Amino acid sequence: MAVYGIYGVYYAKCAKKDGVVTGYTGGMKQMGEAISANFERRASQASPLYANNRPKENDTTSGTGGTLTMTLDTLGRDAAADLFGIKVEDVTISDEEASSGLDEEEKKGKALKYTGAEKSAPVGAAYVRQHQIDNDAGYHEVVIYREVVFTPPNEAAQTKGETIEWQTPEITGQVAGEDKNGSPWYESAMFPTLRAALAYIRQTFKESAV
Repeated sequence: MAVYGIYGVYYAKCAKKDGVVTGYTGGMKQMGEAISANFERRASQASPLYANNRPKENDTTSGTGGTLTMTLDTLGRDAAADLFGIKVEDVTISDEEASSGLDEEEKKGKALKYTGAEKSAPVGAAYVRQHQIDNDAGYHEVVIYREVVFTPPNEAAQTKGETIEWQTPEITGQVAGEDKNGSPWYESAMFPTLRAALAYIRQTFKESAV
């Protein structure tokens, strides 16, 4: 099984009760178009029980949760507002400053305003990994993380030279592991078409708060 592509990334805000995710609000939204995704599972700690001078028992659980790092083509302003609790405001250039001939549409902008009181919101995150198996590229794997809390990406820019060096945002989030209800914290489902895979993400992230 070889992975040859990635499609996404999608998210929905978590609805929680007593600290447990009970569903999602606002429906499926696109965070950005996927370039890459890497998940590092939080491994269980080796804690052997020794008896008669030898290890007799050990923790064999696979570990839960971990760190999800994704590179996107761009992180939309509305998505950034949802993920990081940033205030979004419509801004307009005054007529005095626009005397150089800006038309009405050029005067309008959208600003993210940071106050220092922002708090990242827990979201479900999902994307599609595309596989080729036995020369058949028609395998589309939905990857869903039940609850992730992302931190804002670092920012960088570089002057344009003879060749363009694209600057793309990389965001990192902490994936919550097992909860007290035993709900799946991670899910992987294979579908024969991309259309079906996206429909499954929509179904998972539909308005379902309890």
